Amino acid sequence: MMHCGGGIGFGDITYHGDAGDSSGGDTVSGDNTIVVRARGTAGGENLRVTVGGNEVANYTLNSSFSNQTIYTSATGGINVEFTNDGGNRDVQLDYIEVNGAIWQAEDQTTNTGV
Repeated sequence: MMHCGGGIGFGDITYHGDAGDSSGGDTVSGDNTIVVRARGTAGGENLRVTVGGNEVANYTLNSSFSNQTIYTSATGGINVEFTNDGGNRDVQLDYIEVNGAIWQAEDQTTNTGV
């Protein structure tokens, strides 16, 4: 749960299929698919998704869990940022799926939205 503006840093998209770490040797050579599963507590919360520091998606949540699918050729670190905190707005980020591998939000070491 992100209670204030901030983000969760996920692993590097260069390596996929191995839970977000860089131990695998499966370098991406084509387009990548990222699915973000999240919801807002009030509706109207905004999420920004970056890969390698470049924005690949920016969208508004409602109060029900939904999946946002992003297609990108970008590689690098994946960040999901909650950008419009205020009032009673919070974001519950369940997981991201990168090229078929699920990376749980609670398993990531970087979370500045708590």
